[in-house]
Parts: sequence; structure tokens; C-alpha cells
Amino acid sequence: MRRKTRSLVVSRMWLAVGLLAGLGATDLQAQKAVDLPAEDRPISGDFELVFRVGSAGAESEWEQFTAIEHLAVRG
Repeated sequence: MRRKTRSLVVSRMWLAVGLLAGLGATDLQAQKAVDLPAEDRPISGDFELVFRVGSAGAESEWEQFTAIEHLAVRG
């Protein structure tokens, strides 16, 4: 029984290697290195309001967004 389990694991491993090779995994390259500044730069919290949906102090139920599953905005 143990030999059967080992054989199954080995066959699945070869299947995974074959799939990765077939999908082009052999051509993977490392991510490009990026130089970051030595210090963080503070940004102001004064942003221009572009679009607002709903409200924290909503009077109507539809403005509360208590059960939103999907939202799309097209500009």
C-alpha cells in the first residue's frame, strides 16, 4: 500500500512538472530591481473630492451601502 501511495505522489509530481514546462514556466525571469528613496516623503491629506458615493450619516437606506456586492463607476 505504501508503494502505491509513493508511486501516485511521484506521478503527480511529474504531471505538475510537465504542466509547468508546457505553460512556459522555463522562461520565467526575476522581477526588475527598483531603487527606493532613502526616506519616506510625507504627503498632505488635502485631496480634491472627485466622486462620492453614499454617506456615513445617510438618511436613506440606499445611501448606507450595508449589503453592496458589486459597484461599478464609469467616468
